[in-house]
Amino acid sequence: MRLPVARSGFLMMVLVVLGVAGCGRAKTEDAYVTLLYGDEFLLGVRVLGKSIRDTGSTKDMVVLVSDGVSESAKKLLDVRF
Repeated sequence: MRLPVARSGFLMMVLVVLGVAGCGRAKTEDAYVTLLYGDEFLLGVRVLGKSIRDTGSTKDMVVLVSDGVSESAKKLLDVRF
């Protein structure tokens, strides 16, 4: 599924659901979505992602990342827990 990216300066990044049946998981129209406005909220976003994965959810997870987030913080969104 391809989603449009808003022109408001947000970069859409999909958090890969690691540890949940990989590519064979069910595709749904539902997703968990959160916002990351700055590096100081990165830990909260990562904890949220880990908590969702720990439930065994097969739904996609999406983080809308503002322009104020550093490149190093963006890279940490893809790190395995």
